[in-house]
Amino acid sequence: MRTTSQLLSVLLHPLMMVLYAYALLFALGTYHAFLPTGVKRVVLFVVAIDTVFIPVLIILLLKHMGAVSSLALDQSRERLLPLGLTVVAYIITLFLLRRLGLSLVLLKLLLGGTLVLMAALGITAWWKISCHALGMGGLTGFLLWSTANGLLPTYAPLLVAIALSGLLLSARLLLGAHRPAQVYAGYAVGLGITLLLFAL
Repeated sequence: MRTTSQLLSVLLHPLMMVLYAYALLFALGTYHAFLPTGVKRVVLFVVAIDTVFIPVLIILLLKHMGAVSSLALDQSRERLLPLGLTVVAYIITLFLLRRLGLSLVLLKLLLGGTLVLMAALGITAWWKISCHALGMGGLTGFLLWSTANGLLPTYAPLLVAIALSGLLLSARLLLGAHRPAQVYAGYAVGLGITLLLFAL
């Protein structure tokens, strides 16, 4: 059970959520699926490099330098610098994608991820909130908005996200990474920020 929980924590890592959301939009028959293949590849490549690879590299470098004691960033104070640098990477990516002339939905998707990260940074300064729950809440909020507004042709992604949310939050509790209040608050904040952003 512990191994399964660790696997879920890796596959549903908060850094993966924005990339997953873009991949879903491009694959599930939305109007974004009809973008030129070259454009989709460029977007996915940029998002993968800037929002996944670079933040992971930052954490590895900080671990090598002794600035963090664990790649899992178990200590709240050790999360502040990686989160801050990751926010910078997300903001740079947002400007890059804006120059590609992408739709407002695609830009808001990355903006939502950036705002959720900024919330994580602000809250982590005084309380250890679950970043996994924040990320999953953000993805679920986006899928909820997309389904309610007819952007997605099926309820399946939303239902899968809700199921995975329950499994992920349970996994984080099982691993002892967080207390219940930390995962519930993270999920609520991620969900709320995303829904509010897309409602505007």
